[in-house]
Parts: sequence; structure tokens; C-alpha cells
Amino acid sequence: MFRVVLQHVAISVGVILLIIVVCRGPERSRACVKVRDFLILRLQEPAAWRALIMVGSGFGAWTEPDPRLALAIITAGTMIAGVVGYFWPVKKPKGDSNAEQSQGSDGPPEAAAGVDEGPGR
Repeated sequence: MFRVVLQHVAISVGVILLIIVVCRGPERSRACVKVRDFLILRLQEPAAWRALIMVGSGFGAWTEPDPRLALAIITAGTMIAGVVGYFWPVKKPKGDSNAEQSQGSDGPPEAAAGVDEGPGR
């Protein structure tokens, strides 16, 4: 089941890499270069890899005629995506005002700002 998920993820990544390689060089069109740059930026994000794994497991389950094995493929894909998400954390962009505000308190932003939530408070 892991093999099936990894095969479909490898096919997806292979198609993306093929697009990136084809769009190399100065003789390519602007649209091709924009697509290449977009794909390169997306592949640097952990969410893109988790999505590729989930799509790969979905295709693996879709092509599998045995329902029990299809369920195992989906489970394996979900587990692999979870492991990727755990070991590859999302980096917060510099200057993210939400991250700076939330560091000072453990509660919601309304509580940090002193907003009254209604009668009885």
C-alpha cells in the first residue's frame, strides 16, 4: 500500500519536474516561466507536499478494485501526509502581525485586547 501511494506521488512530482525542466532557458515564453516559478515556489511549502501525497493516495485508492486495499492505501497516504506535516513545520512569514500579537497571551486576541464579551463579564 505504501508502494502504491509512493508510485502515484512520484508520478505527480515527475510531471511537475518535467514542466520545470521544459520551461528552462531564455527561449521559453513568459507564461511557461511563470508556471515554472509558481511550481518551484509551491514545492518549497510543506502543504504542497502533503497535498501531493493525499492526491497520490486518492488516485491509488481510485485505481484499486479491492475496497479493503483501497482503504489501506488511503490510510497509508494520510499517515505519510501526517508524518510530513509533523517533521516539516510551516514557517511563519516575516512581519506576520498575527504571530506577534499571539505571543503575548494564551487566550484569544479579544481577551488580549481587553474586549468585553457581554453582560456578566
